[in-house]
Amino acid sequence: HIATDYARLYFVFPEKFWTNWQFFNIAPYQNNRCSTWQNLDVAGFYPGSKTMFLTCTSPNAEPLLGLSDQQYIDMFMPDLRKVFGDDIPDPVVVKAFGWAGNDATRGGYSAISPTVKPSDFEAVAAWGNDKDFYYAGEASCQALWGYVHGAAESARYQYCVHKNDGTDCKADN
Repeated sequence: HIATDYARLYFVFPEKFWTNWQFFNIAPYQNNRCSTWQNLDVAGFYPGSKTMFLTCTSPNAEPLLGLSDQQYIDMFMPDLRKVFGDDIPDPVVVKAFGWAGNDATRGGYSAISPTVKPSDFEAVAAWGNDKDFYYAGEASCQALWGYVHGAAESARYQYCVHKNDGTDCKADN
C-alpha cells in the first residue's frame, strides 16, 4: 500500500509528563489509528519545548486532516492517558500538517532503497554544482533524508561551500 498522505500532529503541553525516549508506540484506543509518537523535548531536538508529535500515514492520515483542536484532543488524549495516567494535562497547542495536501511538498520526498551508499548522497549533492548553481535538498543529506531539516541542512552547507569555496564548511551528513 502506498502512503498517499502523511500527517504530523504536534501537541504542545503545559508540562512534560513523559519519558525521555525519543520514539514510543502506544496501542491506539480505537483500531485504525496512529500509534508512533516522537518526543521533541530531548537533547538534540527541542529541549524544553514540551512537544510531542504523532505520525500518521494512509489510510489513517487523510481523515484526520482539517479537524478542530478539540477533536484531536478528544481522539488522542485517551491513548496518552492509558499510558501516562488520567491526571496529565490537555495540550495547550495542537497543530496538524498533511503531506500530500501541502502546496510546498505536494507529497514529494525522497524514498531511498536499502542499497544506497554514503557516496550516493554525495553524488546527489554534487549534481549540477558549478560556480553559479548549487543543488540542495533533503535527498542529499544522509543524516536527515526525507525531512525538511535535511533540506535546510543541505541548503546551509551548500551556501557555505558557495560563499567560502568549501573552507570551514561541515556537512551534517
